[in-house]
Amino acid sequence: MINTNFTNKIGAFYPIKLGSKETKNIFYIDYEKLPSISVVGFYIVLAGLQLHKVFKVHLTIIDENNQVIVDTDNTVNTDDLPEENIILDKEISTGTFSISPKPFHVQTGTHIYRAFIILKDSSENIYDNASTWFLTRPDPDKEH
Repeated sequence: MINTNFTNKIGAFYPIKLGSKETKNIFYIDYEKLPSISVVGFYIVLAGLQLHKVFKVHLTIIDENNQVIVDTDNTVNTDDLPEENIILDKEISTGTFSISPKPFHVQTGTHIYRAFIILKDSSENIYDNASTWFLTRPDPDKEH
């Protein structure tokens, strides 16, 4: 029997650069010129995942002035996750996926953003939450 305290938990939540084939974490989102639109996505690992279930991942991104710039729900059906994204070991499964928020405008300079997710089931029961951060900044390898 699985301990319910470890069922449907967020094992990892970190920013990734959209358009890249790699899902490595990247906390510095560089831009070459403005105006620019965000290219950030998020990689999520759910641990102790119940299979054959639909979850909501509520994503909120707040800028350095505490303004909400993204506030959205993402639906994750575990039956739709690719087989290679599910690891099943005895009774415990782990699922991985990425989400991408709606684009938002990037301002000149370096700016910090905080991102929060809440994992819920279809009845709005909350299982877990997590937070991370990322920066947007001029590409340090390019002359400005």
